[in-house]
Amino acid sequence: MEENLKEEGEEMVTMSYEEAVAAGLLPAPSKPMHRHTQIFDSEISVETVQNLINELNNYGKVDLFFSTNGGQMVAMEALLHYLNERKEDITIILTDEICSAGTFLLTDFQGCLKLSKGLDFILFHIGDRMTYANRKGDLSRKDLLAQLKELNEELARKFSALGLNSKELKKFKAGYDVILYRKDFHRLNICCNE
Repeated sequence: MEENLKEEGEEMVTMSYEEAVAAGLLPAPSKPMHRHTQIFDSEISVETVQNLINELNNYGKVDLFFSTNGGQMVAMEALLHYLNERKEDITIILTDEICSAGTFLLTDFQGCLKLSKGLDFILFHIGDRMTYANRKGDLSRKDLLAQLKELNEELARKFSALGLNSKELKKFKAGYDVILYRKDFHRLNICCNE
């Protein structure tokens, strides 16, 4: 038989854990709940990203200090998927250097992203791919290069919205590295930067 825990005519009230502790309905935790600090300073690869995801799964709230010289797009897509699933719990602090695939955090992460005083530069460049010149097969080099062109046009739109100026975008589209230094960061449209 189910017991009725509320008096007749009373409304059911919902509240957060913190509100229940403040109201004296639940005991306070024996240790204060702290945010976990995690550092990622590696190339973006399937292995390094999976290790990071596995580690972050052990914690609730996380401050992730992130630095990379770039890496694999497929690994970065997986990391962004994970980070966006946990966007309420994870704050990313970019530090040291952010290059290549790491720049996708600036355009595609939906949570709180901050630039640390230790971030020296951000390096943007177009995507590229290896294609076979002599090997015969069914892969269409023409189709792969067309797809790559579409990807780079999409990246240019995202980097334009981020704050790269027309001179930088022209350089980017021509295949040159675009490097922003600390003096340039103020013009970037970044959510949650303090």
